[in-house]
Amino acid sequence: MKHKGFTLVELLVVISIIGLLSSIAVVSTNATRQKAKIAKVNADLLQIVKQIEVARTNSNTTLMGVTGSNASDWACRGLNVDGATPSSLCLPALALAFTRIGFAGLIYDPWGHPYMIDENELEGGSCAHDMVYSVGLDFVDSGGGGDDIAFPVPYFQCRN
Repeated sequence: MKHKGFTLVELLVVISIIGLLSSIAVVSTNATRQKAKIAKVNADLLQIVKQIEVARTNSNTTLMGVTGSNASDWACRGLNVDGATPSSLCLPALALAFTRIGFAGLIYDPWGHPYMIDENELEGGSCAHDMVYSVGLDFVDSGGGGDDIAFPVPYFQCRN
């Protein structure tokens, strides 16, 4: 007697193999998405740094002189900026800084969080780097440290 079809064991084996392969594909896809978001952040930060250099050159002053602040991100430090809105207490200073640099207000990273600016050059007589950064994957602003994705802005006035 010839039987056409599959046994229950054969069907379960095939389903479990398909499930295993699909779970591997999902994990791989999520890792690739995160890498793509980090690459986008790096490209955005590089563009912001270039715009800062243009603004500093046009005004012949430091970033602090352009933005009128020595730490536009100060009110955001230590906060979880996940879901932050423009009405949040820490964001108006950042929006003003980005506007003065030449952008139309806040610029957001791929996770939906605003990029941060820390103007340090010539602060307190030192030649500390200005910083532009994303709050990173944990969404907590640590001032350019921790898992923040940060870019130092090249020196303008300081020659160290």
